[in-house]
Amino acid sequence: MAGLIDYASSVAGEAKKNVQGLLADPKQALKDILNNLALKAAAQQAATKAAWATRDPKIMAQNALDSSQTALGFAPLGITAWHGSPHKFDKFKKEAIGTGEGAQAYGHGLYLAESPAVANEYAAKLGKPELVFGGKPITQLNVSQEAKDAAKWIKSRAGAMSYGAQGRTARDDFSRLPEKIRKELGNVDLFDGGNLYKTDIPEEAVARFLDWDKPLSQQAPEVQAGLSKALAKRPGMTGAELYNVFGGSGALRQDLNTNFGFGKQASETLKELGIPGIRYLDGGSRGYHVDLMLKDKLYATNKFDNISAAEQYAAEKAAEGFTPKIDMRGSSNFVAFDPEMIRILERNGQATGAVPWQPGEWRGLLGNN
Repeated sequence: MAGLIDYASSVAGEAKKNVQGLLADPKQALKDILNNLALKAAAQQAATKAAWATRDPKIMAQNALDSSQTALGFAPLGITAWHGSPHKFDKFKKEAIGTGEGAQAYGHGLYLAESPAVANEYAAKLGKPELVFGGKPITQLNVSQEAKDAAKWIKSRAGAMSYGAQGRTARDDFSRLPEKIRKELGNVDLFDGGNLYKTDIPEEAVARFLDWDKPLSQQAPEVQAGLSKALAKRPGMTGAELYNVFGGSGALRQDLNTNFGFGKQASETLKELGIPGIRYLDGGSRGYHVDLMLKDKLYATNKFDNISAAEQYAAEKAAEGFTPKIDMRGSSNFVAFDPEMIRILERNGQATGAVPWQPGEWRGLLGNN
């Protein structure tokens, strides 16, 4: 039931985004929707041809299942995640792991955020972008005053936007300038500074991520299967506690009989166990939410920074006749152990040409990527 609710929520989110796009720019939105449908159809057709070419009954059966799931609309969807960096690149690489500003506190891997605002913070911290025209900043332009004023206007409008929207806003404004001014300025682009990447990671992979904040008893079945020994002995241990045990040397580690090392080795071992990454709640949105239920309907929700305050509030409201439910939630960050699962869809608002993962396409754990 939870999977169906998650699916319905994702469909609603996609529908909302499509409606917003239709209202803002109907022609472009319709074009994007049709292109996306065409890409999905082409990918499914190619996958079917490849499956039948193998003459392997198992592969053909899996393809038939994937096709039916896609037709019914219940196939897993890709997860949109964001990454802020001072560097410009076309692909994530293993060599880049650990070279950023972070301390790899939530595992050794590549860090992504569910919220673009979180990634924006890193982009803003790590570099200050500068708009250039024809490869030159405004101070070095040798153009008419009219063209220079147009460049300043574009810069002022772009500067009010988030990192991901600055480049797109500047290009849109530039395209609206008179042809004479455009020829003088040449083109417009973002030079150096922070970069915001919009990426897509397969939902099949994220479903197998170790949840940093949840106890082992509430982890995904695939995660529990890989950590069956720890689950049997310490079901209440959270993903964070388990990961930190890997680097310890006390009785707890001996009790679990782990051979894991810390950092890179721990991530590699988790990957071998079928766990391709870690997810955790980001500090800005992390909190204890108390949902007040009245006659099986949600009446109100309140957020607290610590469990004690949440429990006290819940007790007070229970005395008033409400049924309180306490839950820790917020937007997630992701630590991907394998860079191959990350597809870059946009950099600074400009499409790269890459397409999102299609249902059933990711087979990283099976070695068929």
